[in-house]
Amino acid sequence: MGRITKYSDLALKAAAEMLESSRNQSLKASVIKTVLGYDLRQRELAVSNKGERRKRAERKEPGKSRSEDQKPPSAANSLDKDWSDLKAELEKEAKLERDLKEAKREAAMALKTVAQLEEYFKVTHQLIKRVAPSAPAEKWSDCAAESFEKLKSTAPELLPHLFESMGFNLEEWYSWDSKYGQNSDLMLGALLCPEKHEPEKLSLLRLKLAAMHRDYIAAINAVRDYRDLRIDLNKLKKLTHPHIMFLDLDSGLRIKNVIPEKFMPRLTEAALRDASATMQNDPSEKLKWLEVVRELLKADSGIDLLLLMEQSATLAQQTSPVEILDDNKRLR
Repeated sequence: MGRITKYSDLALKAAAEMLESSRNQSLKASVIKTVLGYDLRQRELAVSNKGERRKRAERKEPGKSRSEDQKPPSAANSLDKDWSDLKAELEKEAKLERDLKEAKREAAMALKTVAQLEEYFKVTHQLIKRVAPSAPAEKWSDCAAESFEKLKSTAPELLPHLFESMGFNLEEWYSWDSKYGQNSDLMLGALLCPEKHEPEKLSLLRLKLAAMHRDYIAAINAVRDYRDLRIDLNKLKKLTHPHIMFLDLDSGLRIKNVIPEKFMPRLTEAALRDASATMQNDPSEKLKWLEVVRELLKADSGIDLLLLMEQSATLAQQTSPVEILDDNKRLR
């Protein structure tokens, strides 16, 4: 910086105090620009004075080569560089302040969410203590399954206390979740043999299958009940929808079934003979039953032939002697 007088020294000290105490970025930039401008003018004055002294010296010593003098650096270029550096620093500081404000805002929201979760957990904990003694075991397991599926990803830190309050072993639930994953066939296999598995596990598997739109258990049980004549065809259609669709066409009944065949109930010889004996006086209903079980059930070995024989005998039983006579005439 050029020559500093008593007054310029006081002005620079005042500017320094303003830069230190103020948080106004525009004011800081204005003060710094003023100081740099003053510095530029002082440098230009110093260069001008030096040039005058050099001219006087040359007049006194004409033999001295001017090439020996060093060309002073451009004060304007130096000021531009200083100003660019200062501007970059100010922009960087402003960005840091914005990032800090955003971080504080996100932290406040996170703290608020944590506080809400803690309050939710307290209320849930109190409800559990009140409801637990009177709730059925199956409903209790279903509640635990829903809590596990919802919280295992969003708030896993709540699960240990929650499951401890409910009396469940959280490690077992995590092991079931890991073992079955998204394997719907493995889940269906377990649900079709409920006596081999814990009720809590079955609740979890049912919930996972429902989320995958593959909860076929109710439909499979309905088909079994229809096979054993516990429900009629209308009830079967209602209980198996939408996994099994029944289309009544002019050409006959058509069935669309998305349930894998390996999970469908089997048609045994005993089931076929029992149903045949029960419906022997109602050939029309029996024919419907035979058609449905032939489409839906997987017959045991040798049952296909018995099924065809039952259909033929029932058709013959349904046809009146007059119709048989008319058929014979047409054949002639």
